[in-house]
Amino acid sequence: MKLGRMTLPYGALVAACLLAAACGGGDDGATTDDSRSLLQGMVLTAADLPQGLQQASVSVSTNQDIADVSVDKEGTLANLEARGRRLGYDVQFEPAVDAPASLDVQGVQVTASIYKTADGAQQALQDGLASARQTDWKLVYPDEKEILVDEPTLPPGVDEGGWFRISGLDSKGNLIIDDQMAFRVGNVRSFLRALTAYAMGTDRNSYKAEVSQWGAKLAARIGNVLANGVPSPTSSP
Repeated sequence: MKLGRMTLPYGALVAACLLAAACGGGDDGATTDDSRSLLQGMVLTAADLPQGLQQASVSVSTNQDIADVSVDKEGTLANLEARGRRLGYDVQFEPAVDAPASLDVQGVQVTASIYKTADGAQQALQDGLASARQTDWKLVYPDEKEILVDEPTLPPGVDEGGWFRISGLDSKGNLIIDDQMAFRVGNVRSFLRALTAYAMGTDRNSYKAEVSQWGAKLAARIGNVLANGVPSPTSSP
């Protein structure tokens, strides 16, 4: 069922900075370039996803980038630097013009953020997860009804994190599922979002196994890069 690109709002997970990808202000250009090379190997590519999805955008953001769009620029920048963020990478996918009408996946977003230490990544992740668990999801998705929020078991290979599966019915009764998964592997924090849409009456567990497999692949890919210091040839976008 084709709905177009990422029709639901990003919601409180993004507002809680689970997506934040930043670079420590003290890093020099060479360090930033090195971090970007590593992060490029820590995300999914179009080859990992269902046929019909194409890369829509890719971006890198620094601490200053995030602070510049914050209400409290100085406070945000100080917080990012205190936690040792170095750089983050974001890639998004959407259905191609010629994607089959049967394609359930409406959009995928993957980010990876590298920190100076695992403790810094852990602090940022835990703050975001705490905020997400306090969120009133019915307010986040006011146009959907019968909103249900499940927190499935994380896939293997992650050190810690949370997976929020938000499902609801649109005005026509179609089922919309918004999977948002945030986790840490070592000193890298990853975020995976997948938006899927189905006809009325579809089981709300649809596509859970596939999203779990993507999360496991991400965790393994991050672990491989951290262990070897360079992306594997098959993991670069």
